[in-house]
Amino acid sequence: MGKDLLTSVNTNRMRSLLAFLVLHNDVPQSREHLAYLLWPGSSEAQARTNLRQLLHNLRRTLPVDCSLLVADNHTVHWKTDKSCSIDVMEFKAAVQAAAGSKESDLAAARKSLEEAARLYQDDLLPDLYDEWLEPTRTQLRQQFADVLTRLSRLVETLGEYPAGILHATRLVALDPLRESYYQTLMRLHMRNHDRSSALRVYHQCLRALQRELGVSPGRSMQEMLREALKSEELAAAPVELPPYAATKPLPLVGRRMEWERLQDCWRRVTEGDAHFALIMGDPGIGKSRLAEKLFDSCARNAKNTAIRARCYFAQGQLAYGPITELLRAEPMRAARTQLPLPQLAELARVVPEILVENPGISPPQPLTESWQRLHLYEAMNTAFRKVSKPLLLVIDDLQWCDRHSFEWLHSLFRSGSAKGILAVGTARMEETQRDHALTGLLGELRQAGQLSELALNPLSVEETEALAAEVAAHKCDPAFLKSLYKTTRGNPLFVVETMRASIEGDGEQRSVPPRVQAVIAARFAQLSPAAYELAGLAATIGRPFSFELLAKATDWDEDSLSRALEELWQRRIIDGQGAAVYDYTHDLLREVANAELSPIRRRSLHQRIARALEELHGPEPAGVSVQLAGHYEGAGMAGQAIRFYGVAASVAKQSFADAESADLMRRALRLCREFPETAKRDHEELELLLRLGPSLVTTHGYSVPEVGETYHRGLELSRRLKHTEHLFALLSGAWLFHIVRGELEQSRMLAQECVDCARDEGDVPQEMGGHFILGTSLFHLGRLAASREQIELAVSSSEASSHPALALFAGPDVGVFSRAYRAHLLCQSGDVDAAVIKSDEAVLRAREVAHPFTLAIALDYAAMLNVYRYECGLALVLAEEAAAICGKHGFAYYRAVAEILAGWATGMESDASGCVDSTADLMR
Repeated sequence: MGKDLLTSVNTNRMRSLLAFLVLHNDVPQSREHLAYLLWPGSSEAQARTNLRQLLHNLRRTLPVDCSLLVADNHTVHWKTDKSCSIDVMEFKAAVQAAAGSKESDLAAARKSLEEAARLYQDDLLPDLYDEWLEPTRTQLRQQFADVLTRLSRLVETLGEYPAGILHATRLVALDPLRESYYQTLMRLHMRNHDRSSALRVYHQCLRALQRELGVSPGRSMQEMLREALKSEELAAAPVELPPYAATKPLPLVGRRMEWERLQDCWRRVTEGDAHFALIMGDPGIGKSRLAEKLFDSCARNAKNTAIRARCYFAQGQLAYGPITELLRAEPMRAARTQLPLPQLAELARVVPEILVENPGISPPQPLTESWQRLHLYEAMNTAFRKVSKPLLLVIDDLQWCDRHSFEWLHSLFRSGSAKGILAVGTARMEETQRDHALTGLLGELRQAGQLSELALNPLSVEETEALAAEVAAHKCDPAFLKSLYKTTRGNPLFVVETMRASIEGDGEQRSVPPRVQAVIAARFAQLSPAAYELAGLAATIGRPFSFELLAKATDWDEDSLSRALEELWQRRIIDGQGAAVYDYTHDLLREVANAELSPIRRRSLHQRIARALEELHGPEPAGVSVQLAGHYEGAGMAGQAIRFYGVAASVAKQSFADAESADLMRRALRLCREFPETAKRDHEELELLLRLGPSLVTTHGYSVPEVGETYHRGLELSRRLKHTEHLFALLSGAWLFHIVRGELEQSRMLAQECVDCARDEGDVPQEMGGHFILGTSLFHLGRLAASREQIELAVSSSEASSHPALALFAGPDVGVFSRAYRAHLLCQSGDVDAAVIKSDEAVLRAREVAHPFTLAIALDYAAMLNVYRYECGLALVLAEEAAAICGKHGFAYYRAVAEILAGWATGMESDASGCVDSTADLMR
């Protein structure tokens, strides 16, 4: 409005109403028509009420002095005058002016066409999906194509081939399946004496048509190819790169106070402290740039050690992903050589190449119990303790970090290994809500005085102007800078991208585009076809990529690939991340490049990337299994995706990352259930459910609905397929779900089926387990005599090995749990002395087994028995030992039981204050 952009109309419905009124401003619009247009599914009265409220809100968002919106009881009208600038109307006017130009007046026609091309920055309101909008959007898009076509031909007749190449390149980007556009671009390259580029255009067209339509270019294109091959390679007049290309990175503008705080944090760790600095802010605000400045500053001093990692939004982030990246850094490789072999074996869970470097180490076995991950954390902490200090760790984009990496960071800062370490993280705080794992880590570090939080605000007007001058390499027009600040709101990335788009467009300063996404998209439109295609492929990869991966996925010759990659690097779209590894300079660029892809092309790219990854990693794809699964799913190849989700889940489970393992199995199940219902599909779903169940129990507990749904669906499929091999595991899983929820009769029926199934199979461990769980259900039903009979049967056969399915709740030796239950049954029946003997036997056997989970169970039940006997001193000793074991290994349920018993015993032995203190500790 006037010189200001209208930004307060920020809801889709309001934008749709305003757009319709503006685009149809030639006549007033009836309220009845508008109400039906915007709310076709509502009643007439409700739609008119909604319209009345929406008009009221629209008036409030418009400037006070705006008199263009006129409404009465029957109609609504948008009146236009010189105070209101509408780019669609200006575009149409430029198109009409070009159409009305005389054939002899090429200059006037060119001026109008270039003005139209400049005005068209994106499709009309591409994020609105109203039916009325689509015909107008399509019409404007076709007019834009006609403008570019006329411009290309006009400048070609004038011999200005580089300018024509720019326009034809936008044409191809507009419709990658229109063969005539490729012909125009190929012809312009040939007339520009650039045979290599002409050949690249042909191959780009070939790949696009074969990939999307399954056809080859027509006869005209093939004739142009033959002509290009016969021509001699002459000195080309290349399209000029923008002035900022291939120059040194921009200096950090502003952020003086934040930089000084980071330096203070670094000084603290050089004195031996452990500290964590979190840089927070919106996307593009400069979080990574500030962290990078500290990294470069530290890395320049040989006395310091600096390593970094990054988290990615791409589907399938593996557990410990950023930590694995840190451990692979060169300084950590040296530190790893100082570790004993058992700790190296633990690190091999997350850094598999350790096994190749140390052939004497046996591959680590999958361990299903969460407490055992502490051995892995101890190995990681030791490695970081061994590395040279002071040490800077930079982890970018923590909002996408996996939960287990945060758990390890908790462990690191609780240990002495963090002394001399500064960990710097960056995060978008709007993506880290209260239940995000980062929140818990920050709370603990804040309480320990080990946290500095740096919130980055947008740049000031003066800082925005300084950054714009750095990009442009000269002083900018004040009016342009004012508009720049209003549009970008001081976001550094938006400032830089807007300036670069302005520079690339026509070499002159122009009005800042209203949508930053359109600004970034305009930069992509300036790329050569090969670079544009490569940008889409790199965006689909979704994380850093190697030259080898690009080569396999594109199947281009090395020279063509190198030139396209070089162009992306020169234009600051990608940057090097190490030896022959590249990545987008910012995630927003990747997001826009990905959004430019059609669904068909995206699927094709996913397939090419997946096959390239398989080829690169040969017979050992486990390290990239989660990427392979995600790409095969993106390619619509569900069978391969399910297979690699299974591999990835096993990798996660081996690293004790049960939450990630469960999530990966859920994805595999979702794909499996999309297959037609057949016996083969049912069998595959059953196998997935059997793997999902234990991970769900480990991460969510016994009683969440998903656990019950998983085991009952498994039982349904097992019975349908008449498979008995895994029936006991499914029955015991379902039993566990129901008994913890207090659904005792249903749990008893499932336990009885376990016993019957084991007898039919003649399986002694299964039968022992069946007797135990049946006895447990009967105990809680109050049927003590029947319960004792079943528990006695379990104890009598407990010398046999326990069934693995029982380890979820009873540990590896169900005989210990059986004896503990037997002791309580004896106590309930009045035989207290015998109960004590059996309880002592359970504890003794648990100590012989030397398994912490089993010992915690035995100690808890022994403490409970002594509470019943009013032996408070003994109960307290047993409960405190159990609580210590549970605290060390993370057994939350049995730790809670132990602390309740300890508080109870303390209160009974002395006074109520001890009970209150212990209970308060538990609540904390």
